[in-house]
Amino acid sequence: MEGYPLWLIKGTFNCSKIWKKEDSFRLNFLATAGGGLNNLFSQFGNEFVKSENLLSYELGYRVQPTEKVFLDLVAFYHSYDDVVTVEPQTPFTEPTPVPTQLVTPSRFENKLSGDAYGLEVAGKWKVFNWWELNTALTLLQFDLDFDPSSGDTSRSGKEGNDPKYQFNIRSHFDLPKDFELDAALYVIDELDALNIPSYNRLDVRFGWLPTETLEMSLAFQNLLDPRHPEFGGFDGGISPTEVPHSVYGKVVWKFYFTLINFNRE
Repeated sequence: MEGYPLWLIKGTFNCSKIWKKEDSFRLNFLATAGGGLNNLFSQFGNEFVKSENLLSYELGYRVQPTEKVFLDLVAFYHSYDDVVTVEPQTPFTEPTPVPTQLVTPSRFENKLSGDAYGLEVAGKWKVFNWWELNTALTLLQFDLDFDPSSGDTSRSGKEGNDPKYQFNIRSHFDLPKDFELDAALYVIDELDALNIPSYNRLDVRFGWLPTETLEMSLAFQNLLDPRHPEFGGFDGGISPTEVPHSVYGKVVWKFYFTLINFNRE
């Protein structure tokens, strides 16, 4: 039986609570040696930082055109204000503790605003009783503006920190003798701000359910290339690692028990 289409409209306002750190707060998150002085990167508190604001609009459409096909469509628009940035401060030397160190300070401020908008499409197709396909596509666009006085050089909050498109298709087979086979292909766009190229990823899983309470599986991940980066590092010399091939096995045993109440009236 075909289903009736369903429209969903949503508008929300969120205020992200920020811990208003006292001016005495300090976090030393990286130390390097060089140039006769130890370099210390420190985050200092700012009691005047404000909470971030988000105004969100979403429009959704869900329909079942046939008995075996489901479709979801969501368009969204998000407006951000008072987004927290990491602002560099004037470096200074610190004689204690010994040896003398050069401190590179920064602190949180609200110097970023902007918009994000996009589209999400998802679908499911029950091809046969033993074969099911699921797919999803996400399109995302940012339009962010830093305050002219901002000196934020961190990667957080920049356009290009998220892929503009993501696509995946997942296949599930119920095989004879209680075996099953899953395969998933992911297509991810590049991350411009982090210098991460686009990549494709293929995962495959074999499973066996000999009983209702026991499941055994073997999974293979990232089969298309030996390794690839998926995200960038952090300012100050912290480099990311690349995601390699991987294989893992899993055993799941489900058991049930009944709680008995021994209380006497």
